[in-house]
Amino acid sequence: MLYEPSKMERQLEKLADAGIFWVRTCFAWCDLEPQRGAWRFESADRVVQKARSLGINILAILGGPPGWANGGYPPNYPPTDIEAWKTYVRTVVSRYRGRISAYEIWNEENIHGFWMPSPSASDYVSLVRNTTPTIRQEDPGAKVVMGGLAGLDPSYMDSCLKAGIADLVDAVAFHPYPETLRFMNYTPQEDHIRFVVGWVRWLISTYTSKNLEIWLTEFGWTTCTNFPPGVSEDTQASYILRSLINYAGTSADKVFYYNLWDANHNPYDAESNYGILRNDFSEKRSYRWMKSFISLFGEAVSRSDSVTVSCSNPSTLEAHSFNLQDGSLAVGVWKRDDVSDTATIRVN
Repeated sequence: MLYEPSKMERQLEKLADAGIFWVRTCFAWCDLEPQRGAWRFESADRVVQKARSLGINILAILGGPPGWANGGYPPNYPPTDIEAWKTYVRTVVSRYRGRISAYEIWNEENIHGFWMPSPSASDYVSLVRNTTPTIRQEDPGAKVVMGGLAGLDPSYMDSCLKAGIADLVDAVAFHPYPETLRFMNYTPQEDHIRFVVGWVRWLISTYTSKNLEIWLTEFGWTTCTNFPPGVSEDTQASYILRSLINYAGTSADKVFYYNLWDANHNPYDAESNYGILRNDFSEKRSYRWMKSFISLFGEAVSRSDSVTVSCSNPSTLEAHSFNLQDGSLAVGVWKRDDVSDTATIRVN
C-alpha cells in the first residue's frame, strides 16, 4: 500500500486488465497512526480510490500495531492497548464504509514471525472478540475474515474454532503454500489440496452449523534462481493454472495468489519473486495464463459430469469440467507426472 502512487496505480491497472477484481493489501496500524492521534491516510486513500475506480474489491488486513500501543515492540507483537486498537479499527472501517469489502484480522498469527513472543490461539481469538463488533457496527456490509494461517496448521485452526471464532467471523483462512502441506514438495499436489479443503469444511461443521466460508488468502511459487524454492517461469505458470482449475472444483470460496509484482530485481531473493509480473511490470507467462483462466473459466457456475476423460495411467490424470453461464463447457486436463501420455476426451 505504501508504494509510490505511480507503481500502486500500475499494479491495480494490471489486476483489472487480467480480470482480477479482488486485491489483498495491508492497512497496518503502524503506517496509519505512527504516533498517537497522528493519522496518515494519504496512501490508503489513494489505494481505495483507485481500486474503486477499476471495480476492484479490497480485502484489507488489520494489524501491525505501532510501538506506542504494544509496549514498545515491533509490529508483529499484538496490541497491549486494546482501547487504542478498537479506535484504530473504528477509524479505518468508518472511513472506508461501503468502499472496503472485507477485513482480515491479522496475518499468519500462528507463527512467531507474525505473532510474538509466542503464537496463542486463545489470545488471537480474544483479539478478534475485540475487533469484530466494531467492524459490524461501523460497516455491517463488510465481511470479517480470520487471519490467514501460515500453512494449514490443523491444531491451531481447531483451537480457534473450539474457542468460538466461528461466531465472530464470516470466513476462516489459511495459506496453502505446497511446501507447508508436504515437506519440500513444491508441486500443486492437487489430490492433497482437495483433501485439505474438504477436511477444513468438515472441521468447521463439527463446531458450527453456520455457513462459514473458506478463503485461501495466500499461495504461490517464487521464480527466484535458488532451486528450491524457486521454479522456472514456465513451471510457475503451469502450477498456478493447475491450482486455479483444481480449486475451482473445491468448496473453497475465494483464492488469492501471492503476489502480483516482484518487489525488486534481485533474482536470489525468494520472497520478492512470487509475482506474476516482473519488477519492470513486464508479464511473466503466469500473468497471461491467469488472464486466460479468468477469461475461460471465470463464468463457470458449477462442475459438470458430462465429460469423461481417460488415459493409459489414470492415477496421474487430472480432469476438470465446468458448466458456463452460456451453456458451454470449460475443460481442463493434465497429468501430474512428466510421462508422455494420450488423453481421450468424451462429452456425454
